[in-house]
Amino acid sequence: MADTTCLPFILGVAMLAITSHNFPREAEDTLTKFGHRTLRLPPHPNLPKPVASHPDMLLFFAHDAIFCTKSYYTIATQELEEISSVYGAPIHLIEKKYADKYPYDVLLNALPLGQHLLCNTKTVAK
Repeated sequence: MADTTCLPFILGVAMLAITSHNFPREAEDTLTKFGHRTLRLPPHPNLPKPVASHPDMLLFFAHDAIFCTKSYYTIATQELEEISSVYGAPIHLIEKKYADKYPYDVLLNALPLGQHLLCNTKTVAK
């Protein structure tokens, strides 16, 4: 089954869609037809293959920063710097390392909701 993870971000009127490395070309073509750009994230070798390039597994977007692991920054420096430029926030690197088993594969799985953060406090990187 194709991975269809995609995180859209507003870029003027158009959006930058941050996608997994195997985001379907047909979906990318559709986004392009509507004036949006896509940016494919490379996979992290320590994560399970089905989720190795999921943006929500690799990045956490706070209102004033983007968080990722040091190891992923070395893999995707160019892509992350472009995202940082578009998002208008610096990248903060975390020390924890991914592994292919839970809970070491969900270090950045969290969702900001207003003044709250929805996450598992036992598994999310601190």
